[in-house]
This record gives sequence, C-alpha cells and structure tokens, in this order.
Amino acid sequence: MDRDPRQILTEWLVLAAQASDEAAFRDLHGLWQADLRRLTQVRVEHSAATDEVLTDVWLAIARGLSRLGDPACFPRWAFRIVERRSADCIRQRCRARQLALAPAAPATTVISRKSSGSPLSQHRLNSSVSYLQSVLVFA
Repeated sequence: MDRDPRQILTEWLVLAAQASDEAAFRDLHGLWQADLRRLTQVRVEHSAATDEVLTDVWLAIARGLSRLGDPACFPRWAFRIVERRSADCIRQRCRARQLALAPAAPATTVISRKSSGSPLSQHRLNSSVSYLQSVLVFA
C-alpha cells in the first residue's frame, strides 16, 4: 500500500483532532484550506459567497469530525461537505433571484380583497394607496 506523506499526516491530524487536540485541528485546517477553497470557488462561482460557504464547511467539519470513522476518508468526506454546502448556497441564490424577479401584486388589489368596508371607504383607501405609490415612485 503506497500512501503519500500528506495522506499519512492527514490521518494523524484527524486522529489527534478527534482526541480534542486544537493544534491538530488548526494544522488540519492549514493543510486542507487551499484545496477546499479551490473546490468551493469552482462550485459557487461567486467570490463573495466563497468565504461564507467555506466557513460553513469548516464548521460542519468541526462538528462532525468525531463521527468520522476512518481518518483515511477525510478528504472525500470534506469534499462532499463542500459539495453539499455549495449546492445549498446556489439554491439560496436562485430563490433570492426568483423572488426578486417575481412580479409584485398591485397594492390596491391586495387591499381591496382584504377590506370589506363601504364603497366610500374603499375609494378613500384606493386613493390613499395610489397617492403613496406616486410619491414613492418619484422619491
């Protein structure tokens, strides 16, 4: 079995970090940060979100490291976390984009359905809404 020094070091650091060695976790972070950042940048394709996703990735690694049964599986396990967190980020961005592009219902339509007052009060309400809309458009 031919293992490279990086893989051996990774396994040792995982075992030490699982034993609550903070220095080992920092070293593990230093050893894998660049690779995880590159993968995150490729997946997210949005530089502003890369750091946020990468922070979520390392939090998930810190929380789940004690449950990792085989230290040799750390790279594959960490890359899967990057994949899932990146997909979450992309889904959130898509939802935000859809909400931004969705046409808003006219305020008068929404109010007229909810109000059950007299025709005069409905007219005043619609006039007030129209006035507010015109002021907000020119403000």
